[in-house]
Amino acid sequence: MSRPSLLFLLALPLAACADETLVTPNQELQHGAVPPTDDLSTLEDLAHLGYVDFGAPDAETRSGVVLHERGLASPGYTLVTSLPNSRATLIDMDGNELRSWVDPEIADTRWSRAEILRNGDVLCVAPKADFLSRLTFAGKLLWRLPLEVHHDGIELPDKRILVLTRAFRVIPAIDPERRCVDNLLTLVSGEGKVLEEHSLYDFLQAAPRVLQVKRPPGLENLAAGYNIDPIHANTVFWIEDPTLAARNPLFQVGRVLVTLRYLDAVGLFDLALGRCVWAWGAGELEGPHDASILADGHILLLDNGYEPRGWSRVVELDPLRGEIVWQYRAEVPQAFYTSGRGTVQALPNGDVLVGNSNSGEAFEVTRAGRIVWRYLNPLRDEKGARGVIRAERYDAERLRALLESPGH
Repeated sequence: MSRPSLLFLLALPLAACADETLVTPNQELQHGAVPPTDDLSTLEDLAHLGYVDFGAPDAETRSGVVLHERGLASPGYTLVTSLPNSRATLIDMDGNELRSWVDPEIADTRWSRAEILRNGDVLCVAPKADFLSRLTFAGKLLWRLPLEVHHDGIELPDKRILVLTRAFRVIPAIDPERRCVDNLLTLVSGEGKVLEEHSLYDFLQAAPRVLQVKRPPGLENLAAGYNIDPIHANTVFWIEDPTLAARNPLFQVGRVLVTLRYLDAVGLFDLALGRCVWAWGAGELEGPHDASILADGHILLLDNGYEPRGWSRVVELDPLRGEIVWQYRAEVPQAFYTSGRGTVQALPNGDVLVGNSNSGEAFEVTRAGRIVWRYLNPLRDEKGARGVIRAERYDAERLRALLESPGH
């Protein structure tokens, strides 16, 4: 389905909606405002979310791995997903390409995440083309599921897949007439069949004292035809370690940690109970991404930050005390700013792998704040800006066996 171009809308001082109501460009830039459309993948094109295909131009002429401090960086193979050219590349610590994947049938899919599954298959979340797909390690398409997926999808221990999806619905408590974007936790079988769908809005409404969903501020005079995005979930983490519950009774196996950009929070959801059981972030986070629970029961996440703050940080939270116990910010805070997307991953040696969408780079930082590994996306646009990426590091021994297998 076709959708209006954001650049076209912004190019006009006043632009007509589908019902010929005039709208101002400012409404394109307001958090929670969704332009007149029936195509939810439009949300992937909104620049005010930080969702651009290329970051800011830089003067660095090098690409690939430009820093590797041996003996300090955590070893492994890194999967780099480059969104603008819908390509996932597996590299070693020196940047040598070991394997790459593209969609065998559709060139422009804008994979928001590619993940190597336990058996070596590759899961691809494609919000632009609205489907979830599974490839073999060799790149053969196994199945493609038409679905309003976005941001994140993970494999569960029982081989089911948990993915974020979204759908329009009218939520009278937010707006009696406009449609809202609801975010869903959707469970898919390993063979590509939808099994269950759970509304995050309904889960939050079942426990409003934990975290309340409100109409985003500043939308009082939103033009007719516009819709509202009140939650905007972006990553999921499934609890599978039974020892975590001994550290924190909230961390029961099967509960799901979700980052909620427009609620400036991270929430823990129980699918069986049908509600949110814990949340944190109000007054502390701005548009967070990519939360995960560490072995010691702490939570690692990316605090993106909006304008005018203009800087990002990696945060480690002790949820029992509600305190930040560690954080990384650049020495000059604005030097590390990923306004949208972005990734953080705890590595075996205690370091953190960070993906910065605004600069098209990934870097590994020690707990002392030292950068010991850095990768720059070779893909650039005509202005010299690098394509946005997602980065995730895997155990080299497990993947080496797949790379050396004749069948792969």
